[in-house]
Amino acid sequence: MRKELYITRDLEEVTIDLLSNAIKFKYPDLTPDNTLILMVSPDYSATVAMHVAHNLSQDGEMCDILPIHIPYPDEKDISKYKSKADRDVDDYFKFTDKEYTNYLLVEAGVIRGGTYTWLVELLSKKLTGRIITAALFENRESKFQSDVVASYYSDSKQDLTFYFEEENKHWS
Repeated sequence: MRKELYITRDLEEVTIDLLSNAIKFKYPDLTPDNTLILMVSPDYSATVAMHVAHNLSQDGEMCDILPIHIPYPDEKDISKYKSKADRDVDDYFKFTDKEYTNYLLVEAGVIRGGTYTWLVELLSKKLTGRIITAALFENRESKFQSDVVASYYSDSKQDLTFYFEEENKHWS
């Protein structure tokens, strides 16, 4: 039986600082002028992405953020999410005149790695520039390994649960 890995507000805050510092250390060239943050799964990752975007601020500017919606684990047809992500990226570039050389994907929890796998594939076909993946918490057994991770855990032994979560019928 898996034990709950309960992420308190305080632990989230400390781990966000670890992630932000690790990103800045590994990629010191990321700036608001050259980096777009992709907030993967806004319902879980909004706080993390917002803090990372602010922590990369320079000269009074923070990084731009684009939310990317993803399916719940019980949704078998992910094609509509892939199509939406594709359209959202296109629509964003109709909105902005900025050219980015870095795309930083930020997610609160990478459990199996399926989302990052299809999203990186989609973005690699659409965009020129460096795609960087970051996770606040990542399952050691995930099929996708992020470029920057604040904390690892084992999904086979622990159930990643955030303090803000309410009962959700989409999680088994």
